[in-house]
Amino acid sequence: MGNPGFTIDWQINRLEVSRAGDLAYAIYTYQMSLDGPNGKPITDQGKDLAVLERSSRMVLGKWSLILLIRI
Repeated sequence: MGNPGFTIDWQINRLEVSRAGDLAYAIYTYQMSLDGPNGKPITDQGKDLAVLERSSRMVLGKWSLILLIRI
C-alpha cells in the first residue's frame, strides 16, 4: 500500500512562536517525488508559509494548521 517511490524532504528556514505560545508560523522549503502512472518520477518543490495554532482545548503540545500559503 502507499505511494510507490514517494519521498519528501522539508527544510525549515524560519520558525517563530508568539509570546503567548498559542500561535506560530514556519517558512520552509520542500522537495518531493513519487512514481507516476508510467513509472517516471513526478517531482515538485516549493516554499511555503504555515500558520499553526495551539488551543487550550487540545492536548498539551498539539498544534493545528490554520493557514498554508505557497510563497
